Amino acid sequence: MTLEFEGKTLIGCTSDFDHAELVIVGAPFDGTTSFRPGARFAPSQMR
Repeated sequence: MTLEFEGKTLIGCTSDFDHAELVIVGAPFDGTTSFRPGARFAPSQMR
């Protein structure tokens, strides 16, 4: 499986998807924003 974010790590974790017990994926969401939405446009470095 090849993903756009594959190879980026969180705090230097080197486990791959097949051996990971937990996977955290950033998903920007503006559904609950009441003023100035735009979280979905945040750079990938923040996720």
